[in-house]
Amino acid sequence: MNLRFRFSAYLILVLIPACGFYAYPNILWEFKTEYPIKTAPVVSGQNIFIGSDRFYCLDRKTGKPIWEFETFGTITSSATVANGCVYFQCGGLYCLDAATGKMLWEFWTEDWANRKPAVADGLVYTIVGQKVYCLQATDGKKVWQADVPDSRYSPAILNGYVYIVCYGEISCLSSQSGNIVWKHNFETAWLRLTVAENKVYASIQGQIHCINYNNGKIIWRQDTESSGISRLTIGENRVFIQGDQWVYCFSAASGKLEWKIDMGKKVIGHSVISGSKLYVRSFDNKINCVDSKTGTKLWDIDTPRGAWTIEDEHLYVGSADYNVYCLRIPENK
Repeated sequence: MNLRFRFSAYLILVLIPACGFYAYPNILWEFKTEYPIKTAPVVSGQNIFIGSDRFYCLDRKTGKPIWEFETFGTITSSATVANGCVYFQCGGLYCLDAATGKMLWEFWTEDWANRKPAVADGLVYTIVGQKVYCLQATDGKKVWQADVPDSRYSPAILNGYVYIVCYGEISCLSSQSGNIVWKHNFETAWLRLTVAENKVYASIQGQIHCINYNNGKIIWRQDTESSGISRLTIGENRVFIQGDQWVYCFSAASGKLEWKIDMGKKVIGHSVISGSKLYVRSFDNKINCVDSKTGTKLWDIDTPRGAWTIEDEHLYVGSADYNVYCLRIPENK
């Protein structure tokens, strides 16, 4: 191999990552971290909160860091922002002042914690190992703890109840005492759970169940053509469920199918509802925009790979390529 060819090949290898920016002309800014990002950015007011090698607070308009906080390892827990504080887990549970990044308190157990905490009514709930903990949001003091099966998911909070998912079982606990109120076993390996609008929704291998939040009774059930465990998104009195290459819309009240659309390609991850639009990610790394009332596809755009969220016509992505991106979302295309 002659020197000129070797030099040219070197330039190509060096420039490919740098040119990634130009593959997405709708990118407004990007912020480089020191470790692959595994969680979606959290938007709160004019700030973006996200963890990587450190936990960062970024200016939403420019992507410039406002403050950063160093932990004992890489951060794989998404954050929860509430009452001027930001909560996340990286071994222990941290509570930081959202404006300054100053640590207000931390909570540790013997087990490593990495799930997103839930915050409601002045209390913080988190699962560590086979226990769920309830803490005071202001100072981190433990209110109660309860034994639960080991769960892959974060706790969900609704109307004074805490919902825990383990394999095919949902456990409903009192948020004040941790006592079990009801359990429902679906006799299946895995399920996903979402709570909204006074209902609990469970997705189980092509089925969607709407459950009464305070007694665990099934309100309605619908089947889909999905072969796996589908993701659920709730908004505007509708339930959106995606699986394989289909997206469905059901009435939250009755379970009646309002529309379904074949995207023509596998859809992955979660969806986001914003206004009258539903945003769905597909396997070809595009964000697809669908009219949430009619199921009509409006447009799709190429985006960086990673966990994402949408706020005010802007897309924020935490990517495994070490970058946080902000992209402009077209109103119409």
